[in-house]
Amino acid sequence: MNAEVKDNEINGNIPVLDVQYGNVWTNIDKTQLEKIGINPGDSIAFSISYKGELKYEAVVPFTTTFSAVPVDAELAYMNSLLKLSLAINQGDFAKVHGVSQGADWNIKVKKR
Repeated sequence: MNAEVKDNEINGNIPVLDVQYGNVWTNIDKTQLEKIGINPGDSIAFSISYKGELKYEAVVPFTTTFSAVPVDAELAYMNSLLKLSLAINQGDFAKVHGVSQGADWNIKVKKR
């Protein structure tokens, strides 16, 4: 599945986890974020679901560095593949929130 932009929201999925750190990597790229007006320094609202069942939702800052938030705080950032990712500064986002990877794991993102 490719991420899609529709009505100021991006619908994507979670193809892989950064298992070494517990970060959640999406298939949403920078150009898609820009289409709905999301840039570093903004806050994003997101929801994660598994097979249509909501698993977690929050509003987090979209940053360029982990040091922009306190230890144990959640954030969104662009990973080394230039895809949107979710993390906890010095924590394991996937484990804390019970998130995994695969085609059945979906994420919706919009500017807050």
